[in-house]
Amino acid sequence: LQLAQRPAHPDIVVVAIDDRSIAAIGRWPWRRALHAQLIAQLSAQEPRAIGLDILLNEEDLDHPEDDLLLAQALQRSGRVVLPLMRRSYGMATDSPEMPWPAFARSAARLGHVHVAPDIDGVVRSLYLQEGPAAAPWPHFSVAMQCVAAPSSPDCADAPDAAAEPPPGGPWQRTQRAQIPYAGGPGHFLTYAYIDVLRGAVPSDAFAGKHVLVGATASGLGDRFATPVSQQSRLMPGVEVV
Repeated sequence: LQLAQRPAHPDIVVVAIDDRSIAAIGRWPWRRALHAQLIAQLSAQEPRAIGLDILLNEEDLDHPEDDLLLAQALQRSGRVVLPLMRRSYGMATDSPEMPWPAFARSAARLGHVHVAPDIDGVVRSLYLQEGPAAAPWPHFSVAMQCVAAPSSPDCADAPDAAAEPPPGGPWQRTQRAQIPYAGGPGHFLTYAYIDVLRGAVPSDAFAGKHVLVGATASGLGDRFATPVSQQSRLMPGVEVV
């Protein structure tokens, strides 16, 4: 894979919740009104899809008005994919950790964000479908492709984001696929979250792009060992998905 590294795809852009954004905005988690503003500013440039790689599985009891703002922003955009995860491991039956219902109903698609580390702890692959056997979910990256190209045959059987979560049952993982890494951590064009909020990015930075929003700040979010992580640099989960 290191020998096969190639230029970053020009249609993929990362919006990073990075150390500079944390320093400017304050400690994580941030108020969801900021996420609503970010989604609105990204959507104004008409990206093909937005992957908001942030788990939003509970309502904000301190700021319920923020939840309403974010749900409205998701619905107006019509381009946002939200993540879900398996609730626990090592059990015969399980159910996904879904986004809060108002967000799930407002999202364009949902997708799972699991990867499949090998026995040495290195992430080389993922499953394109995971979930209860009755209704497995597509991987986050596939869900984004389905938002960008909804008529694709691969998207015909994907669960609707507004549908009720499937009942618990045997968890299945199918269609294992190798991850075709283009390069190591930081390979894709990246803008800081705070710069997007401030409008300090080109006016066409996200037009026609697949935009991934996720954590890269120190100590925040998942980081993985990959075959292209040279000098022991771990890759943020937002770049893996």
